[in-house]
Order: sequence, then structure tokens, then C-alpha cells
Amino acid sequence: MIPAGAQKGRHITRWTTGLVTNRAATSMPFRRSYGALIQYYDALFGGLNIEISPENTLVRRPGWTVINSVGYSGTPQGFYAAILNGTQFNFLATSTNVYQFATGVMNSLYTKGVTSQTFFQQVGNVLYFSDGNANLKAWTETNGGFTIQNNGITTPLNAPSISNLNLYDFAGGSQTTHAWVANYTYVGGASGPNQYYLLAPTGEIFWSVVPQGATLNSGATAPNWASVFGLFGGTIVDGQMVWVNCGVIGTWAGSTPFANAAYVANHPQSQVSAAATITTGGSSGNFNWQAAGTTGFGFTHAAPSTGNTNTLNIEGLSFNIPTGAVIKGITVQVYRGANRANAVSDVTVKLLKAGTAVGNNKAVGGFWPQILWNAYNIPTGNGVPISYGGSTDLWGTTWTPADINNAGFGVEIIANQASTRTTSAGITFGSITQPVIVTVYYGAGTSLAGSVYAAVILDSNGNLQRVKVAGTSAGSAPTWSTTIGGTTTDGGITWDCLGTGNQLPALFGWNYAYGYHSSGATNHISTMSPQLTVSAPIVGTGVQISGVGSSDTQVDRDDLYRTADGGSLLLFNQSTTNIANTGWTINDSTADGGLNFLLIGPVAHANDPPPVGGTFIAYYQGRMWMAVGNLLYFSAGPDCINGDGNQAWPPANVFPFSNPITSLNPTTQGLVVIDNKNMSVVLGGPQTLTFWVKPLLPNFGALSPNGVTQEGDEIVMYSTQQQLWAFSPTGKNEIGFNIADELQATFPAASPYLAIHRSGQDQGLFICDGSTNSQRFNMTSEAWDVLATPTIGLGPIASIDLATSPTVRALVTAVGGVIYKRDPTSYSDGGSPYSAFGIVGSVVLSESGEDPAVVDSIFVTSNAVGNALSVAVLPNETSGAFTSLGSSVNEPPQLPASSTINMQRWDWKNNQSAKPQFVKHLQVKITMPATDTVKNEVYTLSVK
Repeated sequence: MIPAGAQKGRHITRWTTGLVTNRAATSMPFRRSYGALIQYYDALFGGLNIEISPENTLVRRPGWTVINSVGYSGTPQGFYAAILNGTQFNFLATSTNVYQFATGVMNSLYTKGVTSQTFFQQVGNVLYFSDGNANLKAWTETNGGFTIQNNGITTPLNAPSISNLNLYDFAGGSQTTHAWVANYTYVGGASGPNQYYLLAPTGEIFWSVVPQGATLNSGATAPNWASVFGLFGGTIVDGQMVWVNCGVIGTWAGSTPFANAAYVANHPQSQVSAAATITTGGSSGNFNWQAAGTTGFGFTHAAPSTGNTNTLNIEGLSFNIPTGAVIKGITVQVYRGANRANAVSDVTVKLLKAGTAVGNNKAVGGFWPQILWNAYNIPTGNGVPISYGGSTDLWGTTWTPADINNAGFGVEIIANQASTRTTSAGITFGSITQPVIVTVYYGAGTSLAGSVYAAVILDSNGNLQRVKVAGTSAGSAPTWSTTIGGTTTDGGITWDCLGTGNQLPALFGWNYAYGYHSSGATNHISTMSPQLTVSAPIVGTGVQISGVGSSDTQVDRDDLYRTADGGSLLLFNQSTTNIANTGWTINDSTADGGLNFLLIGPVAHANDPPPVGGTFIAYYQGRMWMAVGNLLYFSAGPDCINGDGNQAWPPANVFPFSNPITSLNPTTQGLVVIDNKNMSVVLGGPQTLTFWVKPLLPNFGALSPNGVTQEGDEIVMYSTQQQLWAFSPTGKNEIGFNIADELQATFPAASPYLAIHRSGQDQGLFICDGSTNSQRFNMTSEAWDVLATPTIGLGPIASIDLATSPTVRALVTAVGGVIYKRDPTSYSDGGSPYSAFGIVGSVVLSESGEDPAVVDSIFVTSNAVGNALSVAVLPNETSGAFTSLGSSVNEPPQLPASSTINMQRWDWKNNQSAKPQFVKHLQVKITMPATDTVKNEVYTLSVK
């Protein structure tokens, strides 16, 4: 008796479903159509190294052939291809180098400073690299070739300087430049004092002198020149300098007195106790000084005792009075107070010379003023100041600069406590930190003999002349000396030539800055250096501005910028050739009208280099975007007013994210930002202030940038949860669902590589583990192939153009020092054969409740190449060992064998004892010979 299902068979005439492992083994994948369920009996349940062909057949997958075996160092990390100036270039990044390669060529572009992965982005004819290193790179064409340069240019750290502000150097007789600059160091001569002149914005000449061997600094801000306007001999303190007013530049007149005067001005220099060395002890006393909070020194006594404190010494004030100066006076200002009136008074206030009290005791009568004091012995109110000494008071002794500069110079203070009630007192500012201020006044000494300030005129030759010897001029004009330092006798006057009186007028002053400039393909300039302020008119042949060249090899120019008088914008002035780490000087005699108002110097970090630690980069809305951890930075782009907007990165252009960013994907809808947990999108633009971030999909993140790939607006991502998703403006689709179990078992979330590849008939989405396994998703039929395990192994994968004429696109990998390509014309891996098989099923022969089928034969048609295929079966089981059906015969036997197609029949009765007679379902394993290096291809399969 033959069971009812005995004649039932299954015929697979084409292969479209592909691999479906995420299912019960005995259920067929299905599709619902017009209310009916259509089952796909061609589904694969397993296999290795076979694919579904464009003709819907099962074929041995393409092999991998060598395209470059020159070798490379480090571990391969990724590929990139770019067309720069019409030429195709291909790149390989490893853990140690970035290479440009072609057939037979492996050129190291640069050695990396870090081992992290390098990422690429082409913009125009420039290729940018980023790998988290401090020096991000760009590859540009220079002089017909391509060179590696830094991405962006580092900002000069120091402001430009003026090498010599001296209008007239008394010792050397030289004239260079002339203007007031903040914090400038004026130097005395090697063999005598140096005299300095400048023209103030008031139009008056000011003069100062620096003793031999001394250095004095101007102040941080310009002095109030107008405070002595019209006052010949009036003095202005400027930091450590004292300027004397010589009046406006005059004109010569006959029989007229012209004056000069000896230098008598005092230089004040102040130091405060906040930076001093404080000691107590010395004389015996009933009360000891101690710290009063953090701002002073105090003492407390308990009732009813009275008496003196011990000694408070304030030393180590660090004065630097110049050698040769005459000390003219000393003042000591003390902020003091007590918590009780009529309690505390001075006993001793004396100066210390080399640590020993000397001279007069400046203690004053009366009690210290009452101030607020808390229960913790800390004053809560400011002390009341009192001054001892004066600008002409030497405290009854003599002083030299060496005495003042000595670490033992200072102040000794002893106080008396007369109240029988508990009292606290101290020397304190309360909320301020300078309770004692010592000021030393000094002036001209013997080394300044002959130094005079004098009236200055402009002679008929356009030179400035100063009165060296005062007197009355002759009745007619003399023949003026035109040599700097040369003298002219004029009646009773001797004139001294200061040099040209040419002026670059400045009512309000100028600011200078400079930037490093690259004239290469990107034509970029750095952010401007800190600015140098020149707050006076320029007298002489121009301003000699100095700076230091950049060590960056891409920098070919150092560009000097200047504001117009009183302006705020830095305008291009002139350039000099950059010499690495070498000082340069530019003589600026440009009038405001000669500045380039079209080139504005970038300030406030506008052209800073990319942020340190930058990794993933993308180009979107005319800007470069870069991730640094959880921060997303974007370049200035179209906002850049001078330079290359792709290399200008204002640090304020940043969006913070909650998690580390792993991928940046520009689309027509926005910049999709993927972090390790979520997906967001940057919208708005192109203006900086119009960009904003919108959360897109929570819990859709990726751990690796290599686990994200993109084709147009479609983004494919292998997620943190090991799910493979495709995203587009129309929605999302889990394209990995059919093999979700295999994906999770084979491809870790932290280290996948994804690549979309299209080259003629060869296409697919490939996922790779970077070592052994890869798998292909047929994007046309939306079907998965089985695992591929190339015998060469696998590294990173990418789909790149290897040539442009004609276009040759290939899926490439790098492993073992060799670069390979997936080759549809080859069926060996680097020349080595590989095994291949597919498992079809389970093929259900009778449904639940039906009688089992009796299988007679297995029929397979294949192409007539290579060695014979083999067939094995696994009936009525979902796992276990397959049983070989042995040898086959031609089908049908009455026809002669075909020369173009193999039609084979395997009899079920072969090895009958190993197989059941009745079958509900079975899996069929078709194996392609492991020795073949040809395109084995299966057309159909029938079970009957």
C-alpha cells in the first residue's frame, strides 16, 4: 500500500529567497498574496561560500585576487578613494601609516602619531584625514604634485613686537621707530644711559632716560598724556618709566631762546606685602603676631594683660631698582585697625636694611582706628591706611639700589596693647590682600649726568632737532646737520639731530597682529596672533614690527595686519616670507589708506585649527563636521571671512551629545548623527546660528563607525543591539531580520565592517567581522547569502573605484600585507581553492496531519564545469549528520549526456539502511568540490 502523500514532490526552479535562519527549521518562509500564503521552498538553511546569482541560481561565490602585494606596516583599518584634479587615488589607513596605493605601488603619505583609525573626507581637490591625533592632515596639490600638510594652521602664540622704540639712541646714535607700546622693556646703554623720545597723541614730545645697564618697563595701559598738556617739564609715571613733557614740536626762529633742563624726575616703584616673606620674633613681647585669615597679620590678648607685641618683619619684596639710580625717598603704607578703641598704638615702624632695623622710627602717636572683628580672630572690615615717610624721606639713613633690591629690605613693626579688656588688632585690608605697600622713589644719579629734556623743533630739512645746549638762536638759520647725533651750532644753542620728522599720524593708536598664511590649494590663514597696541603717532621711517615664523611647512608667508587709526578691524598690511622658527621684521610705513580693507584678519579663534582629538569627519551645508567624543564641531564654512572655511574651526561651533558619537551621515534631509545609543539629526543652516539638533530615534545607536554605511539618503547600520537596519526618509527596515540569529552569533557589535558595493552585475550589502567571516545581502532580490570565509582571511572592506577610465569599481580588503579585490571572474582566494555548499530546506513534503511522502529521487541541474557535485540529505530531523546519496546518474537516462548542463539524479535507495522510508520533511545539502576554482552553479533542485 502506497501512502496518500507518496507522489507528492517539490520542484525548485529558481533561487530567490536566500538564507533564512531566524525561523523554526520545519517552517518555510512565506509571503501573503491576495489572502493566500505563498511558501518559499527554495530557502537556504545554511551553507558556506555560495551566493544567489543575478540569474537566480546558486553559484560558488567570487574569489579574491591580489591587486597589491608590495606590503604595508601596521594593522589595516580602512580604505578611501578620491578623484583629485582628475586623477584617481586610492588610500589605505593602518594603525601606523596612511598609504596611497595602486597596482605595484604602496606610498606612505605619513606616519601616524596614534594607532586609532583614520577617517577621510574629500572636499573639492583636497582630501582631509582625521584620526584623533593633535595634527590632523590634508592632502593637496602643490607645484604639480601632492603633499601632506596639517589641516588648519596653528595660531601664533605671541603678539608681534617692536624691536626698538627709540627715536634717538643717545649712546648709539641710531633712529628706528617711535611709538608707545604697553609692557615694553626699555634698556639702558652698555656704556652710558639711553635717552628715549616719543610723540604723544597730544602732539607733544615726551622724553625719558634709562641708566646704564638698567631695564625699565612701560605700563599695561597708556598713561594720561593730557594730564600735563602744555606743561614743559611735567612728568607722567608709566609703569617703571617716568616721561617728561618737552612740549609740541616747534619751528626755528631767529634770536629766540630755546630751553632744556636737567633730569630731576623721580621714578616710583611699589611692592606689596602679599608677595613678601613674613617673619615674627625679634624683640620680646607679651603678644605674638599671627595670620589674620588670609589677608593680614594680627594678634589677640586676654584681659587684663597689657604690653608690646613681638616684632613683625616684612621682607623679600623683590624690588629691581636700576644700578646707578639715586634713592630719593621711601613711603610705607599700612592698613591697620583694632576691634576696640583706645587700645592699640605704634611702638616701632622702621625700615630693614639687609634684615636689620636702621634709621628713624616713624611710629606715630594716637591709637589705631576701630574696625569690625569676628569671634574667630578674623577682621571683617577693611583696615584704615596710614602712610609713613614720603617721596623725599630717606628715614634718616642712606640707601643704594643694591640695599633696596636686597631680600632683607623691608619693614619692622611693633605695637602696644594698652587695654585691660580682651582685644584683637591687626594689619589688614580685610577683603583685599595688600596690607602693607612699600614705595621707593628714585631718580637720576651720577651715571645720568648730561641727560636733559629739551625743546624739539622740525628743521628745514624735515629732521627733528633737540636743544643739547640751551641758549638763544642766531639771527639767521644755520646749516642743519642731517646726521643722527650730529650737532649744529646756532648762536648760543647747540642742536642735536634726532633724525627724520616724518610722521604716521595716529590720534587714537593702532593695533598690530600677524597670521601664518598658506598660498597652496587651500589659500588659508591662521587666526591672528595676540595684538600689539601702539598708542601714539609714529615718528621716523616706519614701525619695525617683528615676529617669529611658523614651523608648519605649508606656511609660506607671515602676514602683518593693522587697524586703521582708532579702528577695530585688523586689515591686511604686508607680508614677508616665512622661515621656520626664525624671527622676521617688517618696516611698516603704510598710511591707513594703503591698508587692504577687503582682507580682514580673523580674530577671536575664528580660524583656529580643527579640535584636538577629532575623529569622524563629514561635509554638510558647505561645512566640515567633526566628532570629538560626545562633541560635534563644525567649521566656519561660508562664515569664514578670510581663508579656507573648511580649515577654520571656531571652538564655539559645537553641539554636545549625551553619548560618544560613532558616525556622521549627511543626507538631503539633514546631518544624521549616530552615537552609541541614539540617532539624531542636525537641521537648519547654512548660517551658524540657524543649526539645531533634533532627536530622531532613541535606542538606535552603533558602537562602531565601520558598522554604518550610506548610499544616497539610505543609511544602513549594525546597531549596538546587533540588529541590521536600513533607514531612509520613508522609514526604517530591519533587513537583517531573516538571519538575526546568525548575525548575533558571528558579527560583534563593536567591530563590524559594512560596505554597499555595486559594480555591474556584482552588487550587495556586505557585512564583515574583519578577520574571518563576511555575508552578503542581495539588494535587488532582498535575499541573504550564506557565510563566506575566504581562505586568505579578511581585513576591513570597502567598495572603491580602482580606476576612472574605464571605471573599475571593486570590493577590496587588506590582510597579511596584501590588498585583494572581490573578483567575479575568479573563483579562488589568492589562487587557492575553497569549499562551498548550500543547505536547502527544510523541504516540507507533507503538512501536519497528512501522510508522509515516499521519496524516490533527488534531481539537480547544474552547469557542466568542474568536478561533479555531491548531494547529502537530512530527513525528518532539524539538525544532525547528513547522509550522502553517493553517485548520480544522468537524467533522463534515455537521453545522451549534455555538454553544457549537468542533469543528475540521485536515487534515494542508495545507502537505504541509513535513511527512513517515509519522509515528512528534509534538508538537502549540495556541495561544490573543494578542489574546484571554477564557477560551479546550481540551476534547479527537485525532490520526488
